[in-house]
Amino acid sequence: PEIEKTDHIIDIVSQPYSEIENKDKHKDCCICLCEFEDDSEVSILKCEHILHKECMVEWGKYKQSCPICREQV
Repeated sequence: PEIEKTDHIIDIVSQPYSEIENKDKHKDCCICLCEFEDDSEVSILKCEHILHKECMVEWGKYKQSCPICREQV
């Protein structure tokens, strides 16, 4: 998995959505509200929430927490 740094220096692990194990549990991104496509690059946070990589990078410019549960990332 690839790791990217944001303005807040958050380590974000990302991988293709097609490689996610529990797809039925994670169907859409809570930031943009779009469904994940198999070729979507997604970020997996420590709290196990999954978001589009580009959405999480943008979110990480302003917040250092998960947009769902607010756990620090």
